[in-house]
Amino acid sequence: MHKLYAESYTAVEASWCLNIRKTQYSLDRIREEDVDLFKQYERLVHGMTQILPITEDIKHVLQLYNGFSTSKVRDLFRHTGVQLDRTERLANALGHLAGVLQELSALEGSHVKMALFAGRRSSDRLYLLLQNLLCARHLPHYMGTSSVFAVTLIDRALRDLGITDAQQRVPYTGRLVGTHAHELVMITAKLLARYDDAAGSAEAPIPIAALLAHLLYLRANGGLDSAIALADTFGTAAFVEAALVSEVPAEFLEDMADTYPQESQPQPGCMVFDLFTTWRLDSGSYEEIAEVVVSAWERRCAAVPQGMRPPQRPALMHSNLRSAEEVLQVCSLPERIRPAFCAFGGVTDGFLPFELPSGESFEVGLASVVMKAVQAHVPGAAAADESAMPSAGKLGDDANLVKAQVDPRLPEADQEKVKARMEAMFHCRKVDSLRASRALAAAYHDVTREHCLCQAPDPLVNTA
Repeated sequence: MHKLYAESYTAVEASWCLNIRKTQYSLDRIREEDVDLFKQYERLVHGMTQILPITEDIKHVLQLYNGFSTSKVRDLFRHTGVQLDRTERLANALGHLAGVLQELSALEGSHVKMALFAGRRSSDRLYLLLQNLLCARHLPHYMGTSSVFAVTLIDRALRDLGITDAQQRVPYTGRLVGTHAHELVMITAKLLARYDDAAGSAEAPIPIAALLAHLLYLRANGGLDSAIALADTFGTAAFVEAALVSEVPAEFLEDMADTYPQESQPQPGCMVFDLFTTWRLDSGSYEEIAEVVVSAWERRCAAVPQGMRPPQRPALMHSNLRSAEEVLQVCSLPERIRPAFCAFGGVTDGFLPFELPSGESFEVGLASVVMKAVQAHVPGAAAADESAMPSAGKLGDDANLVKAQVDPRLPEADQEKVKARMEAMFHCRKVDSLRASRALAAAYHDVTREHCLCQAPDPLVNTA
């Protein structure tokens, strides 16, 4: 994503919102009730700002974040005198992980691959490293991790130990795996809402910007043989309907052939749906959304013109898993909708109940810390381009909108406007192929040829 932003979004300014769920501790409460802990936290934040290239916006976000599980541990010490230090918490977390790995050992005979999407959920950075090492060693059909932090440190340590052959280091970490984040679609839809309207209308927008974001990501990184769709930002079903009838822009085909001539190339006249070999399902009912994708593939195969290859059957990735039991269940689903990959972080994070000297048990939960882009704009852009989406947003596939997010700083009327627009996209089921294809081609051209999201080059800088 960094490469893509550096190529195509250089004029974009964005802001972020930190949401902390599953906790009763607010920052204000900690500041009032535990002054010493709050001062420790402030010193930690200050130290981080000294060693990392952090902008003022990111520094502000860090100042709003706190280790909430630590607050509960401090409560325990004040009320009972029992102190759960870092070593005990780490040992407990590893015990929980051992139990999870033992449960998942039942998948040895399965063909479903496992990936560790951990990092922001981890209770401790040291635990994150040990978690990656243990999963690489004991998790059946392990394919890799999304943690650049863990892979970097483990790989460096292995090289220091004299393991110079990169292939010999892979078994300790797995491959570095992952997808782009929802922010890419959220920001693109905020900035380029006019193309969604052009394909449909202001009252019934079509998620063209979501398709565009995926094309731009592929243009920046290649990898068509393993292209992944993360389609649930405004609802997977809506994304699927738009992708089925939106033709891949000719300029995208040119860019891929010029930049990645060694890769297999899309067929002229193909639809965006045809590009994706894997679909990541990250919210909502897995079974229902999996059926949407597989049924769409069957419809697409039936509609492929004579002489054109039908797209390969899509592999499904389930990344909305909460427990080892749920992993075992989805790996036993009918083959039609069984995932090819399970990716999780929270499944392997957490603690067992702590046994206190009194004989009672004490549970420490982990807060859910989520940071999402909520604003993006191009300085000097026409006001009309900013009005359709007063905020970046995300809806997800959950019927209860549990993962819905907009900028909480907006007036309530503007928040409702964004939610209504996203819900209108969510319910998109009828898409005019010609209008959608034209809107996508125009959007791709304006971003990649007209550089509408990039800073103008400095006339004083010689780029020759």
